[in-house]
Amino acid sequence: MTLLAYIFALVIGAAALEFILSLRYQGIGDEANVRMQNTVYYVTLFGVWFLFVIRYYYGPDIQTYVPLYDQLHPWRWYLSHPDHYEYEHGFILFCALLKGWGVSYYQLTAIITTLYFVAVALFFQRIPRRRTLALMILVLYDYAMIVAMHRQCLSVSFFLLMVMLMDRRKYLWALLCALLTVEMHKSGIFVVGLTWFFFLIHRHEMDRRFLLLCFGLLCLLLVVPLSAVSSSFLHALPLPQSFIESLELHLTMGRQVQVIWIIYAGCILLLEYALQHRSETVRGTEAAVLVGVVFLVAFYHYFYLLERLRSYFLPIVLAYLFRTVQEAEDNDAELMNGTVRLAKTAFVAFLFLYFGLRAVNFERGVQQYHSRLHTPGGKTIYTPCTVFDLRHHTPEYLRSERMCIAEKYWWYDFMQREKYKITDVKIKR
Repeated sequence: MTLLAYIFALVIGAAALEFILSLRYQGIGDEANVRMQNTVYYVTLFGVWFLFVIRYYYGPDIQTYVPLYDQLHPWRWYLSHPDHYEYEHGFILFCALLKGWGVSYYQLTAIITTLYFVAVALFFQRIPRRRTLALMILVLYDYAMIVAMHRQCLSVSFFLLMVMLMDRRKYLWALLCALLTVEMHKSGIFVVGLTWFFFLIHRHEMDRRFLLLCFGLLCLLLVVPLSAVSSSFLHALPLPQSFIESLELHLTMGRQVQVIWIIYAGCILLLEYALQHRSETVRGTEAAVLVGVVFLVAFYHYFYLLERLRSYFLPIVLAYLFRTVQEAEDNDAELMNGTVRLAKTAFVAFLFLYFGLRAVNFERGVQQYHSRLHTPGGKTIYTPCTVFDLRHHTPEYLRSERMCIAEKYWWYDFMQREKYKITDVKIKR
């Protein structure tokens, strides 16, 4: 089994336990039941954090980040050489500063992972009940970012902090977090810019008609032909060349019909129905939710691009959705009648089925990697490798082995995504 398989089993099993507890004690607001659910959540959150943080030279992106980290100059050197940043300025300075303090690459990954889970935990504090289910959804969707995408993981962490500070009207600190979000990963400029734009112009509570419009557009996308975005349009945008090239790559990957459509549609409808009994308005969060829903709908076809953008908004949308639905349950028994509760329970059951199959298919897919034929012991990038393996091997040996495995993955397996490339429309240059 892969290390991620253990993580998936933990969150799915814990979410199922929480779901059983919620069904056994149907009384809304039952304090004993809520305490049990929260106990399950905190134990699961610690377990998930622990399993992620003990990974050692794990995932595909070590082939990029390990040599980068090894070759970093002192952070002051970059201030006097502004043209020698290999990636975003904030990320390079962050890594150079930590390296100057004697932090190893493994410790760097542990720090980034911890920062992310702290930000998520702060947001999930807003959910009264069933937090473990939200954690399950988050982990099953964003495991790749947590494991490998250090720059984006940092960017998402600062974005979550930015939104929380906007809610508390601490705008100077929020602007600092906005700057850090952009400086950690270039995709942050889009999410930060749009979130602040909606925050400034959206002075009213979220309108249910907006969600109904989004649902209608999502339905329309099931029949609208999938096509590539014109290169001439992209090159007309006032963006750096690196942005244009990245967008071209992401917008050539897509699928017309995806099972995840059911989840997107179900979440939008649940939120629309429950929105009429919202007791708290937090403008920063609502602005982020607006942008997140727009992204989910607008880029539904382009799963490769959406995987990048969705990570910024998923914790926020989950916290907002769970809180809004649970407030509706608490405040209006007639609104959340038997039929609605049955539909919600069926939707949750579908989530368990979907994510269970997703976890199984992930494990099967990893076992079919072609790189296994070219690595020691048939290992893959997701084969367990933790700090506890240092009891049996030297750091040099583990690093060399994992770097070899990552290289084979990029050579033999990464381009499997080619089968999802859009080929019906050619991009003109």
